[in-house]
Amino acid sequence: TRSFFYPFLNVLWHNKTLGNPKITVKDGPFTKYVNSVNLTITYMADPYLDEKKIWGNVMTNDTWDLVVCGIGNWPGSSSVQKQGDGLWPFSKYQKQIDQLVQQIDSFITKTHTRVIFHTVPAFGFADFDVWRNNRRFELYNEYASPRFQHIGVEVYHLFDMALSNTHAAFDGGHFTTFVADTWAAVLLSY
Repeated sequence: TRSFFYPFLNVLWHNKTLGNPKITVKDGPFTKYVNSVNLTITYMADPYLDEKKIWGNVMTNDTWDLVVCGIGNWPGSSSVQKQGDGLWPFSKYQKQIDQLVQQIDSFITKTHTRVIFHTVPAFGFADFDVWRNNRRFELYNEYASPRFQHIGVEVYHLFDMALSNTHAAFDGGHFTTFVADTWAAVLLSY
């Protein structure tokens, strides 16, 4: 997710990207090579992990050393929901997770790529979006985490890390650079 792309760059690269600016990526990846650590980081804008031309590209590529993925709080968002899709009932989230687990299980079996799934982070107070609340996100995470762990995917419990920092979010869902950079540093220490 975008909330991890910039923090990864900040932890690995001497030039800092402050905040969480929007990346406009419609049809493909945004890639940044970090010379100092000989590492390429690729961000793909697919908040629901369901776009064939984006997520499908990840699942058919055998050159990744590591895939970090997560859905974030988008299924609970009434302000940025997909056109015509409406808010996701819990059953739709379950169906999407079940499909992802099947895809990722097949991908790991074929490529032996290391995959880390990050849970939905805790959300600060946002009176504009009642579906984006921490109890809903806990339910999402309680459903997804054991399913991914069962197929050997590491689960990064971002909800737990974010919960004590919800006061440090710009708008409830996008955290300050210091907080997000810490999440990336911890993940890179795995």
